[in-house]
Amino acid sequence: MRLFLLFLLWGSVLVYSFPLEEYRIAVIPEATLAEQTAAEELQSYLAQCSGVTLPILSYAEGLAGPLFVVGGSEEGLEASGHSAVEELKPDQIVLWSVGDRLHLFGARPRGTLYAVYEFLEESVGILWLSAEVTVVPRLSPSWEVPAWNTQYAPPLYVRSVQTAVNGNDPAFFSHLRHNGFFQPADDRYGGFRDLSFRLFVHTFEQLLPPKKYFSQHPEWYAYRREPFQKAGRKANAQLCLTNGAMRQELVKNTLASLREDSQVGFISISQNDNVRFCQCPKCEARMEELGSITDLYLELVNQVAEAVALEFPKVMVETLAYRFTRHPPKSVRPRENVVIRMCTIEAASFQNLTTPGPNSQLYEDMTGWAPWTRQMMVWDYTTVFRKYWQPHPNWETLGPNLRFFRDCGAISVFEQNGSGPGGGKAADLPELRNWLLSKLMWNPDRDTWSLIETFIRPYYGPGADFIRKYLRTTIGLAKGSDNCYTTTTLGWLPDSVLRELWWEGESLYQDFKEDATYASRLMAAVLPLAMSAMERGFLPPSSWTFAEYADELVRRLYALGISSLTEHASAPGHTPELWRKVLPLPKVP
Repeated sequence: MRLFLLFLLWGSVLVYSFPLEEYRIAVIPEATLAEQTAAEELQSYLAQCSGVTLPILSYAEGLAGPLFVVGGSEEGLEASGHSAVEELKPDQIVLWSVGDRLHLFGARPRGTLYAVYEFLEESVGILWLSAEVTVVPRLSPSWEVPAWNTQYAPPLYVRSVQTAVNGNDPAFFSHLRHNGFFQPADDRYGGFRDLSFRLFVHTFEQLLPPKKYFSQHPEWYAYRREPFQKAGRKANAQLCLTNGAMRQELVKNTLASLREDSQVGFISISQNDNVRFCQCPKCEARMEELGSITDLYLELVNQVAEAVALEFPKVMVETLAYRFTRHPPKSVRPRENVVIRMCTIEAASFQNLTTPGPNSQLYEDMTGWAPWTRQMMVWDYTTVFRKYWQPHPNWETLGPNLRFFRDCGAISVFEQNGSGPGGGKAADLPELRNWLLSKLMWNPDRDTWSLIETFIRPYYGPGADFIRKYLRTTIGLAKGSDNCYTTTTLGWLPDSVLRELWWEGESLYQDFKEDATYASRLMAAVLPLAMSAMERGFLPPSSWTFAEYADELVRRLYALGISSLTEHASAPGHTPELWRKVLPLPKVP
């Protein structure tokens, strides 16, 4: 046993550190299902580390002996300066030592889980690196549990990464502290009903489907004047925002949708995924009167949001600042129950949003929205949608951009890193990017390279030095204005550097291709380099012919469960076989 004196802002307190084997886990009597799961996870991982299975019992204030107290007890709340769990901020965690008890709790529904994870990661050394890889260190049963007096509330209280490497295990999403869209909801891990959507983005066509309405009400849809086409109303465009009957039907259908599921936190009232806004005289005149198309768009959204607030006061109406509505308004302020989701689709991926240059207009737009809206969401793009597998060294922009989002008042960030059997799995070091984004969304102030080093040593093992070299080299070269749709690395990755990295990575994989732990991870890591080199017609290393190596890469893709390589099936090289067919002839040395 050790004795510590913790100095707090309001005084000091004596705490004791005891060997792990002497502890018990005490769960508050009124624990939620998620808090019970937190106690079970604490028990399970400590047993995996030490071989000691701590008993779980019901907490009472007079309970003697060293305890992990899971859930917000009166003692833990009072010691940490709180009167009730309800006053904690969203997802706030508290880890607080009082005498021989360590209190682990947080805001409901998920905070206590996150407090336990914080203890397991920072004190014990557990690392949840991927859906398949968890690092569990060995601890002696006599390991002394350290004292804590920490509380933290994440500035972004909705956090999610869309990537196929996350799998479908709700526990892994919880371990990464993801709590937003595109993940399985499970009440054992706090669920996500409070943060879920009834409809999720690009909802005009969902609420007013042209197949149902266009034939009888073409005037509800955008009037377009476009080259080589007859001017007129278009079903595959936006809505005519000034049409009163359309607005009434949109409100009616929105409320009907919410009546089917009113327990959600959000509904999206947002433009379709195109830039074909209405050009009818009435819409153009109203845009001129209000100041911009953004203002007209917000006028419509506010009308829907007003009706939503009357019947569903707890539901927020989300809408997009996207493409033609990305610029802030001139005159129309979003209602209190409207949240703006800023989309960074035009961003230059290798430049911080705060750095003067190709992202300057996006920076001005985002900071320009801040005075107009009480809260903001962000849809960020961190991959290459037309070639998921392409090297994409945006690593050093992720932290600064998340800090920028936070400073602009963002409460939610959705990181789109691909979807489907290709999205995510085919991407450039996808497990690292997923884990890094997760850590930075929870705490944007963490150091990017410290996190990268924490990941690559255990995950890539003997390949860690090569991965570090690959990252450092490509980051140093990628300084252009490439974005999430750029389809080549020719602008920043010289032939000689690509060939050197490719051959070194392939050689490393060959050295460990029979290794049960690292073979598949190194095979996946070399794919972006190998596929880029083959697209340039480079001859492969060693005894491979060009055709043999191309076939080998197709085999590796399928072995890794990758069946699509682009966002859209119509894109060139969407499947491994199609990618193989469009390769150029090999270059003669």
